[in-house]
Amino acid sequence: MDANDKSGRDHMVIDVAKKCKKCIFRVPRVLRRQKKEAYTPDVVSIGPFHYPGERGKCKGHFQLMKQVKNRYLKEILTGMNITLEELTAKVSELSDEKNEGRFEERARGFYAEPHSLVHITSEAFIKMMILDGCFLIQLFRKCNDPKLRDFDDPVFNMDCMFHFLCHDILLLENQLPWFVIHILYGLTLHIYPDEQPPLSIIILQAFTILPSLKRTCSSYGNKIKCHCDADYLHILDLVRASIVNSSKTKDKSDNEAVHEAVFDPDQHQMHTATALSKADIKFENAIKESIMDIKFEESHCN
Repeated sequence: MDANDKSGRDHMVIDVAKKCKKCIFRVPRVLRRQKKEAYTPDVVSIGPFHYPGERGKCKGHFQLMKQVKNRYLKEILTGMNITLEELTAKVSELSDEKNEGRFEERARGFYAEPHSLVHITSEAFIKMMILDGCFLIQLFRKCNDPKLRDFDDPVFNMDCMFHFLCHDILLLENQLPWFVIHILYGLTLHIYPDEQPPLSIIILQAFTILPSLKRTCSSYGNKIKCHCDADYLHILDLVRASIVNSSKTKDKSDNEAVHEAVFDPDQHQMHTATALSKADIKFENAIKESIMDIKFEESHCN
């Protein structure tokens, strides 16, 4: 299947990117101060918001993944038999062909607070987009095809490392514009002899390793497998789409029971967990394959 073929994509997703370009934000301070570590990457920095700085100094906990990024980039450059400069030129050329603006300008436009990114030079920003994009597509490829993994790859030789990476890759502040990853994926398809599925499919397949996303990502992947990649905003938006799809197909009676239990019609918003607890609603942990699989039974939410 050609990853650049766009037939049928309008049936799957509305092109929100053209209506609301800035879609990668910093988490509001009011949320961050509640639990800062919940919104901060642990092992890998993706994109400019946690960029290590103009001198390339990398935080200690990002150092290992910086080495892996360079390793994955080298694999792609070797497979394509080109230099980084030549890959950069190809990416920019493809972006220009779509008449959607210069690559750097278009990519920067996805990020809110552009004034906070002025310290990143044009050359450094483009290199970061390509380095991080190549890291992501190789990571998902290797997750889906063990034959592509090197015996000494720390991502797949260290217990739970991929799970930690999944957490970081789904953080709002740790996103790349979808078009960046999509262009790079299309350019690298010829490296591998076997026919490869669309980018969205290999990403969804990779996230099925997480118990909380297994069912939603698998179900959505089956739904869109006959279509090619639509204009998602970023990886988090793709996963969000899978969750929304899951909620639409969920049993209606379950949805209504949960809605009636947690929604305050006077305030037009959900009751807080604290308020529900004070009203003797008991929360119970349950092993589920979807974070949307919530049931309300006899004053128990599980």
